[in-house]
Amino acid sequence: MSFVLRGMHPSALFGFDRLGFSKVFFLGLGLLFAALPLILASSTLISDFLRSNPQRDTQPIMQLFERASDPGKRVPLIILAVVIAPISEEFVFAGSFTECLRGLRVRCLPCFSLLSCSL
Repeated sequence: MSFVLRGMHPSALFGFDRLGFSKVFFLGLGLLFAALPLILASSTLISDFLRSNPQRDTQPIMQLFERASDPGKRVPLIILAVVIAPISEEFVFAGSFTECLRGLRVRCLPCFSLLSCSL
């Protein structure tokens, strides 16, 4: 949204404007399906390493979601997980990390900043 308000197009920033929508869509879909086996394998390895049972050792918020049968109780949890949590995470981690780097006057590549914030 902030890109649009500043007159910038996110697709132009990442070079997707040179590709068609269908090419970008199918590229993303293909990369998603390529990543799924890696995600499932890493989840299995970590569960085995930590000796945890995903069916039994769930987070309290997931237990609350599983027990809520009424859609009126599930919708706020979905909004919390899909909208509020990612926004607050970006404010806390990416915003504070970027400000910390600016305070230290560290000049780094944008790819380093993206990778370090994702960790």
